[in-house]
Amino acid sequence: MMRYSISFLLATYAFAAAVEEIAEVPKYLKLPVERSFGDSIDKRSHENVPEFEKRDGVVMTLNNKRVYYDTQLLLGSNQQKINVLVDTGSSDLWVPASNAYCSYSSPYSSSSSANMVEGELEDVSRPNIVDLDNLLLDNKGSPTDKLEKRATSTIPLYGLTSSASSGGNLCTTFGSFNPNSSSSFHLNSSAPSFSISYADGTTANGFWGQDTILFGGVSVNDVSFAIANRTSSQNAVLGIGLADLEATNILSSTFSSLSNTYTYENLPMRLKSQGLIKTNSYSLYLNSKTALSGSVLFGAIDHAKYSGTLQLVPIVPTLRERNNKPLRLQVILSGMSIQGSGQDVAVSSSPFSALFDSGSTYSYMPKSVLSNLASNFNAQYSYTYDVYVVDCLYNKPGYNVTFDFSGIKILIPLSNLLVESRNQCILTLFPSTSSLSTSPTSILGDNFLRSAYVVYDLDNYVIAMAPIVYTTTENIEVISGSIPSAVNAPGFSSTSTSAATATSQSSSSPLSTPKGNGATSGKSCPSGWILVAFSVVSTIFVL
Repeated sequence: MMRYSISFLLATYAFAAAVEEIAEVPKYLKLPVERSFGDSIDKRSHENVPEFEKRDGVVMTLNNKRVYYDTQLLLGSNQQKINVLVDTGSSDLWVPASNAYCSYSSPYSSSSSANMVEGELEDVSRPNIVDLDNLLLDNKGSPTDKLEKRATSTIPLYGLTSSASSGGNLCTTFGSFNPNSSSSFHLNSSAPSFSISYADGTTANGFWGQDTILFGGVSVNDVSFAIANRTSSQNAVLGIGLADLEATNILSSTFSSLSNTYTYENLPMRLKSQGLIKTNSYSLYLNSKTALSGSVLFGAIDHAKYSGTLQLVPIVPTLRERNNKPLRLQVILSGMSIQGSGQDVAVSSSPFSALFDSGSTYSYMPKSVLSNLASNFNAQYSYTYDVYVVDCLYNKPGYNVTFDFSGIKILIPLSNLLVESRNQCILTLFPSTSSLSTSPTSILGDNFLRSAYVVYDLDNYVIAMAPIVYTTTENIEVISGSIPSAVNAPGFSSTSTSAATATSQSSSSPLSTPKGNGATSGKSCPSGWILVAFSVVSTIFVL
């Protein structure tokens, strides 16, 4: 009888263990993200209405509300709340310290219209990605000026006006972290000082530590992140890119040589190592242009959120200095075309690299491609402000831009790439430059990503894409190995960066102008107009 009882207990224990294992499924985490707007970070709203402001009775300025995506994390044993920008264009999580020195100046603060516009245009000309052009360590020479910044040094405010606040709290408006208040915090005293700079001119400097992070109802232990005690950014950042782009590996100025750099487990990697997800992967759903929320699925995909078949393309290396390993989440953009008025016109047929950056509000591409695209929409160019003005008659269904990624076609309504106010439409595509890449580069921000369902497989260095479907329906599947139901794109095996150039393809004539009385039709940009005032903010919930 005793034997039977022991056997029965053992069987019961085994059954309970099996039930517990089953209960652990599914192995994914859903991170909700919120889309917010505001002409400054302390004026958040859910309105996205660009407007003309009259200044001094003469100058008209188009103020486009900055779009950013954020999500909330709980840090430490006492669950300190902080909103972070989820950024595929960087790889580090950093948050402002509760006593951080905040240096920030809004581009709208200047009393001079000319200075204000200069600041705004300077912002829009640079996306929110890690500034590799200035921050990449060079084995053959000394670090750049930006690399020489330390947490204890004075931080230059690149791209900002001179009226920066001193010791204000703008950078802690949406949360900060006090390590002394968390009993679970561990200072990483052996790590170098944290220092990072983004291409939009913002910087952050501080120190490294580990603590528990709670989101989606799940605790993630011993997550490495930086605490910034000096920053010119209004946003904490959750970088979820490749580990090789981490500040400890590529941006730190305290390393004497590349042999001293290292990578660590950032948040997606930590989720995998703790068994919370099965693969280092996630899918991004930004939802429609007017929607206020989206999501990131770590370790899973949602089959309800796309149409057709998910197709794979490789993440490509374009910075040869780093042992031919990809640093950023970029693929090859094989070609582009535009559609409208019954016409289909190719504007680029030569491949170039494209970075998917959820931390950038707008998109950037080689000048030759952008010029050809704009001319086919009869756009007028302002040499003063570096923007294209499009007749608002094009701002309606039926006019599209198609992006071709090795055979994957993603169609973007032209209206998603325009900002309209009082019959003036500004094209939110801007010229890109890169001195590090051997070929021209494009950066595809939120105005592109809202039209694509993108799955990032960081374990296998591939990205899957399909046209997006806007729906609240869910059909979630865990990614256990390769991306479920995904197939190689037609040009997967032939994708190469060696042939990547930005030769545009001119058309014999632009698309026919829609009928109507467009406010900008056939007109150049008067010098008295101030057509711009875009401020690129990277928050992501963006995600």
